[in-house]
Amino acid sequence: EHFKIKKHGDAIDFVSKHRKGAKAPECWILYMDFDNRLLTQTVLCKSLKWWKAEHVRQCIREALALHARYAILVEFRGTQALEIGNEEKEQLVQFSHALRGIEVELLDDILVGETEYVSLHAKGRMDEIRQELVDTILHNYNTKKQANDCQER
Repeated sequence: EHFKIKKHGDAIDFVSKHRKGAKAPECWILYMDFDNRLLTQTVLCKSLKWWKAEHVRQCIREALALHARYAILVEFRGTQALEIGNEEKEQLVQFSHALRGIEVELLDDILVGETEYVSLHAKGRMDEIRQELVDTILHNYNTKKQANDCQER
């Protein structure tokens, strides 16, 4: 029987039960299938620089190999602030875009401190990320369309 992650609280429960081996800073990625069954939990990197190209490529390769449909990023931050700045938000938008390219949806980014957790999904921040992703896709589409229109003239 696979562990199912039906809501963000399930992911936090999973992380709280399995975090003993994690040393901050460290990032994990959880992959789920279409039925929200947890496929695997992978240590993505031993830093908070999960957005580096080699880590994003690793995520894409793993998600494809697992036939994953959903992903959750988990950042063990230790004593660092449990919030994201504008630059980190932009990195999440780009990461979400890369995963969407292989039909994997990033559901959450869970920030783990020494004694507490923050779910960006629960705080409504993932909705902002999804909206920025849509805006980016539409901007890229319009830019390409304008370039094509200019070439046709």
